[in-house]
Amino acid sequence: MQEDAKQPVPSSTNADTPKLRRLLASVVLGDASSDDWQALNDLLLQDSGAREYASRYFEEEASLRREFALYDKVANFNLPGEDAAIAGRALPKEVSRVAKRWRAFAGASLAVAAALAAIVATYFDGVSDPAASVPSAGVARVVVGAIDSAVGDTPGNTDIRPIHIGDRIATEEGLASLRFDCGAEVVLKGPAEIEVVSPMRARLIRGTLTAQVQESAHGFRIDTPNSRVIDLGTEFGLSVDDEGDTEMVVFTGKVALQYAAALPIDIGAPAPNVPLSNLELLGDGRLLTDGEAMGISRSGEVRRLMMVRDTDFPRSFAPIRQPSPTGRVLERVWDNIRDRDTAKCYRVSEGGFGEDAQAFVDRHYQWNGIQKEHGLPQFLRGADYVLPYCDDKVDENLKVTVRLAQAARLYVLLDNRLEIPAWLKAEYQDSGYDVAIDEDNFSNERSWQHLGVGPGELLDRTCSVWFRDVLAPGDVVLGGIKPPSDWSVMYGVVAKPLNDASRAAAEPASHHQATIGRGLVHTGVLPRPIASAAWERVESFDKVTLAPPSAEDAASSSKGRRMIAHSPGGQWLPHPNVTVLKAGVVPALNDGLLSRNNDDLERNAWFNNQGRFTLDLLQPTLIRQINGFSWHRWGRSLQHFTVWGSNAETLPPIDFETSDEARDWEFIGLVDSRFGDPGGVHASQLTTSTGSMGPFRHLLWIVERSEQSTFFAEVDVHASIRDRD
Repeated sequence: MQEDAKQPVPSSTNADTPKLRRLLASVVLGDASSDDWQALNDLLLQDSGAREYASRYFEEEASLRREFALYDKVANFNLPGEDAAIAGRALPKEVSRVAKRWRAFAGASLAVAAALAAIVATYFDGVSDPAASVPSAGVARVVVGAIDSAVGDTPGNTDIRPIHIGDRIATEEGLASLRFDCGAEVVLKGPAEIEVVSPMRARLIRGTLTAQVQESAHGFRIDTPNSRVIDLGTEFGLSVDDEGDTEMVVFTGKVALQYAAALPIDIGAPAPNVPLSNLELLGDGRLLTDGEAMGISRSGEVRRLMMVRDTDFPRSFAPIRQPSPTGRVLERVWDNIRDRDTAKCYRVSEGGFGEDAQAFVDRHYQWNGIQKEHGLPQFLRGADYVLPYCDDKVDENLKVTVRLAQAARLYVLLDNRLEIPAWLKAEYQDSGYDVAIDEDNFSNERSWQHLGVGPGELLDRTCSVWFRDVLAPGDVVLGGIKPPSDWSVMYGVVAKPLNDASRAAAEPASHHQATIGRGLVHTGVLPRPIASAAWERVESFDKVTLAPPSAEDAASSSKGRRMIAHSPGGQWLPHPNVTVLKAGVVPALNDGLLSRNNDDLERNAWFNNQGRFTLDLLQPTLIRQINGFSWHRWGRSLQHFTVWGSNAETLPPIDFETSDEARDWEFIGLVDSRFGDPGGVHASQLTTSTGSMGPFRHLLWIVERSEQSTFFAEVDVHASIRDRD
């Protein structure tokens, strides 16, 4: 074996260094014979220098394995796409020596290295000669906290100590946290037992755990009696019951799952001892991602895990939520999707509905109250709720069954931009209250979105709260939702004991509704519109089919009309890059000059977040249609605004936030193109079935708040034929 790094020198001159090196190398390579093992045993027992050398040799090998594991994350695992590229990634210079050294051990397996670790640890633990003792910091730390899950106390009697390869950690109650030096943390929920196999590997013998793995520990692996889970950047839960059955769920990120092939067994017979070397891949190396879960029987049969509870897997040492004094409300959740077609898993959170509560198992979106000063409606706080799969919004034939353990008020939280499904109209009532969803940058198309903290912060959409009273325990079936579903979300399900819900104090619905201009306005909190809205997304202005942009419409600056941006109290300011003339005139809105590219700063007008601008038509005018055009390479192409009209001689106040405050203004319509993909040209149109609206002298556009305010290239107003100039 060639050596690229300087080898440690034995402290004893009597140690046969070449022989010791050969024996250690043969063990690592898996070539050691029984005579080699005996010779190594004799050397280690007889010579303190040999023991010191072997200890340092093994520690270096463990370090090399850990470092190399950062790049060869999923060795011996056939993965598609981007994950397959991990193993072929070029190594940085700082680990080139590691790579060269490691390639000399190409035939070695992690199991052999782990065995050597256990043997070396055993030898040194049993040495009585003080000079031969080699201190070791271990490969992980165990933190044991006695937690009474019944009352939700914080950890008490905490004990922190190092653990070593080959150690087994068992806890009969409470929680224990194993913090690996590689960056993985494993939280055990007693009764449970785990063995540390290597710095990057553990074996769950029984019980339940949750693993949180930092980027430095990608490739961290946990084995069970019939499976192995290889982390690819994630938090996952894993359990092994007394029968040897395994269940695993991915909370965030993704894992690679391998499992033992199904074997015929006799019912009641001991579980077969399937060597991990015989594990077969699931399909072509199937990955499990956010919100997916599977169960693996002791015989290797794989099934979809339909539902888990938040309390099934320990997430941290955080205080455990106290159970409701009235008992569990949500007993079970399942759907009509065939198990073989999906690994989706519902999650039930008992008493967990509140500010910043995760909304879906496959998204990190959060539930929040709309108004900062009021938060979520009181009657929803602390309720049981279901975390569904957000992508189920596309399945119109979906049937979700909820089994209630007691009489309850069942709530459905429906995206306000969706058509109300027939099953919801028939069996539920609209409470008049809304809640909001805060979205993260789940996809590149929404890269500007970020999570806020608490109510009223960085909210992205609203959902109306529907409810029905279920007077006895039993099953309730919920249906699917109809398209359009792009950029919408799946409905939420919340349940409260019926007695508790009936006693909830009344709150003004206005405290829990979106106000105009705040970015969440929808038709449910607006008056009935005069006009209907249509929009389209195209590649360029000449591809618009609704109505092409015009430089000769009734709003054109060539006819003396002026678009004016209003900033009362310094709010709703146009962006500093927008040309604003005296009296707030914004020429880009109606000068007839279209954007020359998808990021034209000279010919577009946009606001810091929300904005308001008006048009004075100089006389009462019947309007045939109102059009808006935007072009941007990304999110600023999306349009979200309301249009209002007034026939007053002078401009009425424009700083209202509710329709009740909109004195002398009539609601014309709402434009919302956020269902579409960002980027490109977005064209919108407001028209009526009668062919005209008004007459109006003044028009008001209220641009809803957004982190990516609309890039307006042009706004056109077309008068009816008899009112044309």
